[in-house]
Amino acid sequence: MIPVIPVEAVLEGRADAAIMSGAAGSGFLTLAGVDAALGLAPPRAAMLGFFGAPEPVRRAVLRNKYDPASRHVYRGHFVPDGAGVLEGFDIGPDIAWPERAGDGGDPLTEPTPRPAIPGWAAATGAYYAAMSRLGMALTRALLRGLGADEALAERHFARSISTLRLLRYPALDPAAIAPDRVVEGAGGRRFLMTRAHTDSGFVTLLWQDRTGGLQAEGPDGWIAVPPAEGGLVVNFGQMLEDWSGGRIRATPHRVLGGAAERFSVPFFFEPAVDARIEPLAGGAGAAFVYGDFLWERMVRFPNFHGVTRRPAA
Repeated sequence: MIPVIPVEAVLEGRADAAIMSGAAGSGFLTLAGVDAALGLAPPRAAMLGFFGAPEPVRRAVLRNKYDPASRHVYRGHFVPDGAGVLEGFDIGPDIAWPERAGDGGDPLTEPTPRPAIPGWAAATGAYYAAMSRLGMALTRALLRGLGADEALAERHFARSISTLRLLRYPALDPAAIAPDRVVEGAGGRRFLMTRAHTDSGFVTLLWQDRTGGLQAEGPDGWIAVPPAEGGLVVNFGQMLEDWSGGRIRATPHRVLGGAAERFSVPFFFEPAVDARIEPLAGGAGAAFVYGDFLWERMVRFPNFHGVTRRPAA
């Protein structure tokens, strides 16, 4: 069962029990009424307009892995290659707060490249700021629900390196699909676009279009996580599961698609790059620096293969 929670209740601190129920149960929540409450539909449409921009505009913001002339390693545009089929754009906090851009010495804090699309940066900054506000409200609720010090939210997340990601899943020719990406089910033949994984960090806020395709792993197999009309899906990352000693679940999930083009916009709410994370009471493992934890997991994903970074600690 995936709880459905009005977003106003989250922002006003009135949904702690429902949030913890979803976090400890399925590992997923649905937030209702987000677009109406925060005015997100127009900026999201403007952001996703990136994928319809002329190719030279998109190529100008490619990451270094895809364009050796680019100085961007972690932020920017990525395209399908031999290891993946997705096209996307990773955006950092400087899109909303320019003073949060690093000097480029650490890829995790590097500036976000701006495509030459009128109004795009302003719309994206507004969306990013709204997601940050919502991520902080959820984090405070989770800390209260875990019986932890709510002040940890500000301590760890005030200089967050959260990532806003724009994703386009293309339609695929069925004849070209590798056999290991074909999934047969009650709904017929589908194609595995994103393999099963847990998210790396803390909390993920996801918008997906009406195409759907997101599935979560339940005790009896894969279950659909449908799009929330005007709302967002929330799931929890591996760092939070470890930090909470397993009281919160980082549920494996995957995306099926391929028959039609699909768009989604996840927001990964994350601590500061140099935040030192101490396990909560009952939590597992030793203290770690968040940026190092994140990078160790990120380089497992296809679009970061071969990318390097000097550890923060």
